[in-house]
Amino acid sequence: MKRGILYTVAAFVFLLACGGEEDKYQLGEFIGGGYEPAWGNNGLIAFSTSSDIFTCDEYGRNRRNITNNGPYDYVEYPAWSPDCEYIVYSQFREENMKLGLYIIPAEGGEPRLLVEEGENPAWSPDGKWIAYVAPAGEIKNNLWIIPAEGGTPRRLTTEHYVRAPTWAPGGGWIIFTGNNKTSGNNLWAMKRESRQIKRLTPEYTNYNYGSPSMRAEGDWIAFSYYPKSGPSDIWAFSVKTKDFARVTRVWEEGSSGAWEPSWAPDGRRLVYNYGSGLYILPRPTA
Repeated sequence: MKRGILYTVAAFVFLLACGGEEDKYQLGEFIGGGYEPAWGNNGLIAFSTSSDIFTCDEYGRNRRNITNNGPYDYVEYPAWSPDCEYIVYSQFREENMKLGLYIIPAEGGEPRLLVEEGENPAWSPDGKWIAYVAPAGEIKNNLWIIPAEGGTPRRLTTEHYVRAPTWAPGGGWIIFTGNNKTSGNNLWAMKRESRQIKRLTPEYTNYNYGSPSMRAEGDWIAFSYYPKSGPSDIWAFSVKTKDFARVTRVWEEGSSGAWEPSWAPDGRRLVYNYGSGLYILPRPTA
């Protein structure tokens, strides 16, 4: 990263316990198809395997197929409800050839269609809203919200190309990655009610930010960092100090990179994709 972006280990609490990338912990033996992990308040991790949504504990044990779809029903980006009773996810169904949002009980059951076109869902902390990405007008990826019980969607952005929304604690702000006509790819925050928007990160057009996840304390945002060349890595951004902390060091190693971080409820660990599997940093204790 450019000069002025600081690697603040002392401020980044969980790095004190991790001892480097050697402490990554692969979830059980499931290494071939786990993507888009989401750590729930119940301690379970939801993730996709292209055609289905699964859950497991932090060791990869007690793996459970929640959706039981057919081979052509592509799914992605599961997100827990705050009470962990439900999971929302996006799914491409062969029957209607659309990528829509569905809600399913966390124990499994019949999914409910929430909106016919949308992806990247994120449940608000109070459980009332789901933010997501969908096309509108000339912009393919806009930020929308919809009541979790169903209803009329509300479009929040008109000029930004949006990806991967996540909620700040309290539910008043939505964090997302995106760009507009005058700015490169950055981390942004938008106020849900007023649609006030502000850029959080410095303007660096040589880098791309992806898949933000805000810690429950609201002080750090973990994200995928994509350089112009080479694989991705996990970094974190301090909302208060504007410093950056590097979480993984995989891209120098010539690997396929790390991406899609999600915070543990205790705010001291992250689960993320590394290569073709799921890893936790720091290593959990048995």
